This record gives sequence, structure tokens and C-alpha cells, in this order.
Amino acid sequence: MIGSHSEFDDATAFERWALEGLVPLPAARPHSAVKDIEHNAVRVMAGTAVVRVYAGGVREVHVDLRPLAFGAAWKVLDLLVELALSQSGFPSASRVTITEKVKQARTAAGQCPPLTSDAALWRTLAATYASTEEIRHSLVHRHAEVDRSSGVLTGRDRHGNQLPPISAEQQEGFCRAVQRAAHATLTGLLTPRERSDLAWNLDQLSHLHGEQPLGGTRWLPLRLESLRRE
Repeated sequence: MIGSHSEFDDATAFERWALEGLVPLPAARPHSAVKDIEHNAVRVMAGTAVVRVYAGGVREVHVDLRPLAFGAAWKVLDLLVELALSQSGFPSASRVTITEKVKQARTAAGQCPPLTSDAALWRTLAATYASTEEIRHSLVHRHAEVDRSSGVLTGRDRHGNQLPPISAEQQEGFCRAVQRAAHATLTGLLTPRERSDLAWNLDQLSHLHGEQPLGGTRWLPLRLESLRRE
């Protein structure tokens, strides 16, 4: 069971690195194109989780990695909930099941400042975790579908019934919300602007978590082109 910030940092390092590249926060520097200069064979351009791959310099292949990013973000959120439970005195064990963590999340249990200092924010984040349990299981253990034209992700529950679809934009919103939450947890800081962006992204998932809107404003990236014109 994750019991400290350093353990959370270590256990989620790879997933957070992947999310930074696939679904970067607006404040982060966008990843540039990566090219095999020596062989001039493959070029990958990843500004979002939709990757354009040029094989042999001729054939272009579009690969939508957003469902994989969603899965990585879910793991980060899962361990964040685990950390919050541990810090609230939840009985320590070598392993706590997802089922138990989801049960606790439905009551907004846990202590994870500065997130839990904002009751509505933590309740919505915890509800988002609980409400996406089945889509995570669908991605990992069952059958999930991604519409190739729109990027909509649709999973199935344990009985084979269709789960609420998650649009491409909502998948990205989930990933960014988790990154904001993880960063706040590790630094102990959540600025008003960061809180506003986290709230905005969580509000885009209201059809999943069912909580009241938190309000907030989307944090848009600063475009260098507009600065040059000015």
C-alpha cells in the first residue's frame, strides 16, 4: 500500500512521464517531432495523444493513444486515492484491492492535502475515480472500442453492457485533471489558477461522476504565434 509521497512519486513516475508527453498540460512545453535522422525512416509528431507516424518517409499512420493515456492516468489516480487512504489512518496492508478503494472513494474518504482541503474538489475527484472503475477494467481485462473517426472510447461492464462513452476531449480532460491532482499532491501546492483548471476538467466528466459543477476556467496554452503578431 502506498504510504508516503516518495512512494507515490516512485510508483507513478513512468505514467506521469508518459502523460506529460501524450497529453501535456498547457503550462508544459509541447513535445517536438522526433525523427530518425540517420536513417530518415520514422518520424513521430506528438503534440497530443494522436500520433502521426511516417514509416519509410512515405506511409502515414495515425495512432490514437488517448485510451492508453487514460489507462495510465487511471493508475496514477488509483495510487493517489491509496495514498489518501493511508494518510487518513486506513489499516495498512501489503495490498488493498481496487474494490475497497472504490468503496472508500464513494464516501470521499482520505486525507491528501491540498486536495482534501477543498471538500467539493476532493469529492468530485474521488467520485471520478469510482465512476471510471468499470471502464478501467474494460480496457485492461475485457473489451473496449475506440471509434477511429471521433476517438470516442466505449467499454463494457462485467455483464457485457455498454458503459457511458467517453469522448476524445473527455479522455484528455481526465488525463489533465489527474496530472494537476498528482502535481498538487507532490508539491503540496494548488494555486487558484491550477484549481480552476482542475475543476474545469473534472466538470467535463460530470456524466460519469454525477457531482455538481465545480466551476472554473480552462487553462489554455500560450501561443507564441499570437505574441509575435503583437
